[in-house]
Amino acid sequence: MPPARSSAPRAPIAPLLHESLGERVYRTVRDLILSQVLPPGSKVNVEQICRDLGVSRTPVWDTMRRLESEGLVNTVPRHGVFVLNYGADQIRDLFAARWRRSRSARPRRTSRTTRGPRSRRP
Repeated sequence: MPPARSSAPRAPIAPLLHESLGERVYRTVRDLILSQVLPPGSKVNVEQICRDLGVSRTPVWDTMRRLESEGLVNTVPRHGVFVLNYGADQIRDLFAARWRRSRSARPRRTSRTTRGPRSRRP
């Protein structure tokens, strides 16, 4: 005889997230910048971050490139990586704008039916 099912509503269970090492390094360094542990204008010691996080240089440098594309750090050739001089409010505004932009870039569902595969021309 199967066990009786409970009719009480269950709380939703959040799915498990499987983040890559690079994503975890990115989140950690970004949080260090946003919390101003790495203050604006300071030089980022990439080697120290590698040692502190116990990772190789590759995910840290990938993080630096990503943060540079987001406008949080600036890489100066032969001098290093520097945290840009943004205040906490400016950083929050920057991430809010990026979030809004990413939401508008998502494909939207349409109620139209999709066409079949296109025929190839010879």
